[in-house]
Amino acid sequence: MKKFILIVMVFLGSIRAIEIDVNYLESCVANNPSDIRDRYLLAKYFIKEHNYTLSKKYLSEILKVKYHDKLAVRLYKKVSFLSTLSKKTAMPHADVNNQLLKVYNSSGDTEFLVSYVGCLQNGVDLYTNTHILAAKIFYKRKQFKKSLLILNKLRDQNNPKIKELKSKIKLKNYENSLGKDPKSVDNLVYTLNQTNNKNQTISKLKFLLSKYPNNNKLRLALAQNLYWDGRLNEAKNIIQPIKNLNQTTRTLYKNVTSIEQNKKKSELLQKAQILASKKRYKEAISSYKKYYSLYHDVKVLKNIGDIYYFYDDKKLAIPYLKDYLRLVSNDDTARYQLASIYEKNKDYKNAIVEFSKVANHPNSLLFDAKYHYAYNLMQTKTDENWAKAKATLTSLTRELSYKRDAKSQTLQHYVDSLLVAVNKPILKPTRYKDIYLSEGSHKIPAFNDVFSVNNIVYANKPNSLKKRKYTNKKNLYLGINSISDSDIRYQNYKVGVDNLALSSGIRSSIEVNNYNFKDSVDSLNGSGVTLEAYSKRFSAGVEFSKVGSLSILSPYASLKGSVGIHSLRAELAYTNGVFLNYKTCMVKNKVNVTHFGLSDDVLLDNLQSAHFGVDFNHYDDNNNNIFAQMYLPFFYKKSSNIAHILALSENYEHNSNLKSCSNPVETYDVTSLEYKPSIDFSNGNLQLGLKPGYSFKSKEKIFSYSLQGNYNFTREFMMNLNCEQTTSKYSSQKATSCGLNFVQDFD
Repeated sequence: MKKFILIVMVFLGSIRAIEIDVNYLESCVANNPSDIRDRYLLAKYFIKEHNYTLSKKYLSEILKVKYHDKLAVRLYKKVSFLSTLSKKTAMPHADVNNQLLKVYNSSGDTEFLVSYVGCLQNGVDLYTNTHILAAKIFYKRKQFKKSLLILNKLRDQNNPKIKELKSKIKLKNYENSLGKDPKSVDNLVYTLNQTNNKNQTISKLKFLLSKYPNNNKLRLALAQNLYWDGRLNEAKNIIQPIKNLNQTTRTLYKNVTSIEQNKKKSELLQKAQILASKKRYKEAISSYKKYYSLYHDVKVLKNIGDIYYFYDDKKLAIPYLKDYLRLVSNDDTARYQLASIYEKNKDYKNAIVEFSKVANHPNSLLFDAKYHYAYNLMQTKTDENWAKAKATLTSLTRELSYKRDAKSQTLQHYVDSLLVAVNKPILKPTRYKDIYLSEGSHKIPAFNDVFSVNNIVYANKPNSLKKRKYTNKKNLYLGINSISDSDIRYQNYKVGVDNLALSSGIRSSIEVNNYNFKDSVDSLNGSGVTLEAYSKRFSAGVEFSKVGSLSILSPYASLKGSVGIHSLRAELAYTNGVFLNYKTCMVKNKVNVTHFGLSDDVLLDNLQSAHFGVDFNHYDDNNNNIFAQMYLPFFYKKSSNIAHILALSENYEHNSNLKSCSNPVETYDVTSLEYKPSIDFSNGNLQLGLKPGYSFKSKEKIFSYSLQGNYNFTREFMMNLNCEQTTSKYSSQKATSCGLNFVQDFD
């Protein structure tokens, strides 16, 4: 029983703690040469204890008794090998694996393999890591079969080191067969991908492609891996040479280039968006425009339009919003923005069109769009649109009555304001083109500006500060001038003495005026006196007026010269603006104006005078006005007492400040063709005028007709009548001007 326990403990590795038992066994075999079994126990015990000398002793004793015992022979060889290994490493009591590692570190691969093979031949049990080390050495020496043979015999095939080394061996085998086996590339790629290391796979494929540049399957595999790794430029360069090889290469090339373009597209768009978020709007717009030129993405037009609309000049947004809406017609927000820009720029016609589209179907901007639609209809000042605006506002009031939110109630407040206005008569702007003046252009004509015995200075011809026939006769004159339309009425009563001698060649005049201004809101009355000195070439004067609570001191001067058929004139004046455009706001606000005019009257072959002139006016409310005029009587024919005149006239006006008291337009033009038949009789002249015209800027037709005449009661007493009425779509209603003047000469 004691011997059996000893045997079990030997195999369990615990015999080292039972020294007395070893002594017992030794005593058993000392006097019994045939006790082979106990000698085996002792030999194995001493092998485990690394005491190879005693182990050899008991094995030798066994072989003396039983010479051909195979187990004893194997154990003897094993002990001899282990004894030699112990002496070689100088580690007599170390584990064999540690001894092999010492050989590897001190003597290198070859000595390690010799010892390792010896261990295998002698049945020495080794650790897995020792086997893996041997397999790695064989792999390094390109002895892949031996390396794989070692690995395949190991039990733990899930060991990561074993898997990795076996994968490397497979890869080497596939590499070596790249030019021989068609499936080698597929196997190679599959094995590489098993490592889950993209960079390693790509690096390996690149190396192999440099070694086998004509292997198209290898090239395709590399391009695919680059594509999967997101390295699009590299993938494109690799697949480019074989892009048309087959359907697979064509598809891959298409995918690579498509994603590459989308990536660039995304980067450029993202750059523009970041610039916009950082308020670097000029750079953002530049990036958006570049993006659109490359990819024609219609949504970017909206982005550009938004930047211009919210952060820059709204006018610049118009072409982008229009192009965007041409392609995306159902974007009500963009259309509302476009309509708002038109409204701000007073382009009411286009604003009406765009707001009506937004207001034509349910959307979040429906009510706002209807309000602005009505507002812009009213701004056109036409009867038809006025009625449409009224109907729209009435309908909108009904729709808003069901809403209780604050926004709707606020909008209703604005709607109510427009309803008050739309229920009154249409308030259209007043224009006096081709009557006596433009908005801020002409001074009210004095008696001598429109009357003389031999020539009538027509009211529609250019006006100067003073136009008189130079004579030595003194005269007393009385005049009434009136201009009116539905909103404004102006009257001027005047009496004066002219052509009083001051000294040799210099004359003087004195004139007393009474003024009356009346509009739809208020009326103003005033009076004034004018003193003037003049000669053939020069005139200067000053007028003092009291209108309401306003006192006005207005100096003026003019120069005149003749060169051949040209009669040149320059004039300068400083006065209150009311005497240029009849606006009562000029009086109430005391808006003064500096006037400078240049004109040239040219005698034509038909003995009629053509006129060219330009007036410059600077108002105190920062409006700079330019008014240019041409009058060209190109046809004149007279038979008996009847004459026929055809004349072409052109007026052009520009104002810099549209918020001026006179509410002018920015630019205005009128081109007219006038037919003026006249008849002379013994004591005077009567002339009719028919003048159709057209404004190319505002697209409006204008028509006026006039009656002008003078009658000589005696050689010293004369009368002049000058009346004209003008109609246009733009004017509030018919505008009428009339002047009646009487003059009495005396010595």
